[in-house]
Amino acid sequence: MKALLKFVAKLNTQPTKVSRRDFNAMHTSGHTDEQILEAVLIVGLAKYTNVVAFALGTVPEFDPVSPPGA
Repeated sequence: MKALLKFVAKLNTQPTKVSRRDFNAMHTSGHTDEQILEAVLIVGLAKYTNVVAFALGTVPEFDPVSPPGA
C-alpha cells in the first residue's frame, strides 16, 4: 500500500518525474501492470475533472461541513 500511495502522490505532483524506477517499485511491492494502469487512470481522471470544474467555475451543491471538534 505504501508503494502505491508514494507512486500516485508523485504522479499527481510531479508527473514528468515518474520513471521506470517508480514502476519497478510498484512491481516489487506486488502490483500488477493492470493495477498500475488503474492507478494512473484514476489520478489522470481526477486531475482532468478538477481542471474542468475549476475552469467552468462550478461550486459544490452542498453546504460545507465542519469536522468534529472544530
